[in-house]
Amino acid sequence: MATPISPTELADRFVKLLLERTASNDADEVRARFQKTYEFLESVFQTRDDAQRNPVFQALAARLHDPELPIWEFSCLANTCGIAVEHGADPGYCIAPILDRIAGQLRGAKELSEKLTELVGTPNLETIPEDRWEGLANRSPETALRMREFLGIGFNGRAAMTMLCRSAELRERARAHEDLVLAAVEARAFNPYAHFLAEVLLATDDDDVLVLDLDRNLGFIVRLHAVRSNAHFFTLLQDALLAHPTAADWAGERAHDVLVQIAKGERMVDTVTPAEWQAGDLMNEKGEVFDRAIWQFYQWPALQPDGELETMEKAHPYHPWWVWAELYPRDIVELDGMKIVLLTKPEMPRRWAIGFFAPVHPALRSSVEVRSVLKPESVAGWLQRIRETPREDNPNPPPASGN
Repeated sequence: MATPISPTELADRFVKLLLERTASNDADEVRARFQKTYEFLESVFQTRDDAQRNPVFQALAARLHDPELPIWEFSCLANTCGIAVEHGADPGYCIAPILDRIAGQLRGAKELSEKLTELVGTPNLETIPEDRWEGLANRSPETALRMREFLGIGFNGRAAMTMLCRSAELRERARAHEDLVLAAVEARAFNPYAHFLAEVLLATDDDDVLVLDLDRNLGFIVRLHAVRSNAHFFTLLQDALLAHPTAADWAGERAHDVLVQIAKGERMVDTVTPAEWQAGDLMNEKGEVFDRAIWQFYQWPALQPDGELETMEKAHPYHPWWVWAELYPRDIVELDGMKIVLLTKPEMPRRWAIGFFAPVHPALRSSVEVRSVLKPESVAGWLQRIRETPREDNPNPPPASGN
């Protein structure tokens, strides 16, 4: 690679070698030339400044717009572009073609899962040691093809996550891609990358919620950023409210620092030491970790015209107007265009597993921010509006798993 080469020539060479690897059945000589080129690209992304890295990245990204590029080579190229993004390249530069391609891949995830189970004994190739892959692929051409399909979803999935997790704007754009969202949600039970992608696409970004603390007669406008579920919202909200100056004299339980760091994406779960879990009494004898409710979280119809709260017992035989941990902030019922959550002391102990709020990617940062504190008269006005608004018994059952 000592001879100077332009970014366009380098990108052409890389794509040509990808195609040659497939055509030659990964011949040793072709693989060696590819590896040398790939390592050079990696060094550019990892060690060069923006002026040198970006033209190379953009030349590679431009090849993703080629509709004739086969899906395997496309996925390998997308994964390489993802490496550039991890080292500072613009995540928005090539996300659109990646999302278009992965939507098509995910539509076949269920059938691929069934075939892989039949051929190699598992739908998830990553549960098999990598040193066994070559032997499995040699069983039959179909096995090799199906394994490559799985790896292609992984390459595109990692690239998409790398880019989406760095930009709320890109996530909002991706959510407008209805075919993609539907494909990811339907495939999440069959492919791990579909699960991670669905979690990001279903998350809430830059949305406001009105929180009324009935016991303290306080009201807050909070903003959610990259919040994946109501359980995730609860963990972050409890920390945000109890870290606020209005809780200076709070004498009750507080959020646990380690769980909050995980919920914010500041720490990955595997960085927490056994000593930290034990010190916080956070892990049970089965090795499970849960956060727990400091408040009961109600939706606004729970507050009755007489000012009383409709508890689970009072709601029977209907379902209580709780905010269910397993659902999403977008499911919170609105009043006059505002999502509303009511807080009071818990009816009963409630908890939610760490899986509801553990980070799905190291680059994703989540938060609930107190944007403003309502004046007492504003709190009173909202409570009056809620009491005076007609409401029905909750027809929706709680999620099947409960919380």
